[in-house]
Amino acid sequence: MLKSKLRLWAAGSLLLGLYAASADSPLPAEASAMQVDVQVPAWPVELDGSALNRLQSTYPPLLFHDITYIPMTWDVSRAAGLQLKWSAETGLTIRSGVEERVPLSPAAKAGPPAGSRPLTAYVASFPITIDGRTVDLATDPYPPLLFRNVTYFPLTWEYTVETFGWTTSWDLHKGLSVWTK
Repeated sequence: MLKSKLRLWAAGSLLLGLYAASADSPLPAEASAMQVDVQVPAWPVELDGSALNRLQSTYPPLLFHDITYIPMTWDVSRAAGLQLKWSAETGLTIRSGVEERVPLSPAAKAGPPAGSRPLTAYVASFPITIDGRTVDLATDPYPPLLFRNVTYFPLTWEYTVETFGWTTSWDLHKGLSVWTK
């Protein structure tokens, strides 16, 4: 049963992780996107009271230009009330306010701790639409990123409060908390 759930989670993460290769090229989408250095934040990050595994997860929260980014894996997006759809023609479409949520499961451990060493991500180079509004990737100072073929969203005021209707809080000891409900 556990193996089946892990396989289902892995398949969902892969599909919704947006490994976007164009029809003309076998190369992944990030091969043509702008490369950026990111790192794992030194502070804890929580989503509705559940900690995101930042040190040993395949998809940890990331830090880019002093902004925390969270992965839009299947479980994180569904726990946050987001529904993601991907197609090569239209890119990523996100619908917020989805009532059917799944609890955030503990992050799977994968490899050595990420620590604070620089990692490589890519600026998203495919269309992204949230609730019918297209994200202007060319002018967004904190654009969505791809890391390990998963889309990451910045926890800026524009996305957290204005777009998704979430609240955030920062505490020196607890770190960053995001409340989506």
